[in-house]
Amino acid sequence: MLFPTKLHFILEIVSKDPKLSDIVSWLPCGRAFKIHDPVAFANLVLPKYFVGMHSLRSFRRQLNIYGIKKLLNKSRCLSLFLDDGDDASDEAAP
Repeated sequence: MLFPTKLHFILEIVSKDPKLSDIVSWLPCGRAFKIHDPVAFANLVLPKYFVGMHSLRSFRRQLNIYGIKKLLNKSRCLSLFLDDGDDASDEAAP
């Protein structure tokens, strides 16, 4: 399964799990996601759903490989990855 397909599938699963949805979730627009807790994401979500991927850096590399970009405008879900100046959270859109 290609990374973008797997990512979408996993976001759907995680959105139904209250423990994991506090770590990563879809944004209200439904076209972007946010990593609320990068440390927990790297320690709990990556090893469980992305076997062999052990760091947020590797995850971001995969996002970049598949053209998933940082959101440039927070008010609209246009691109994929938001840098809001706060390294504690990441947002991206599929």
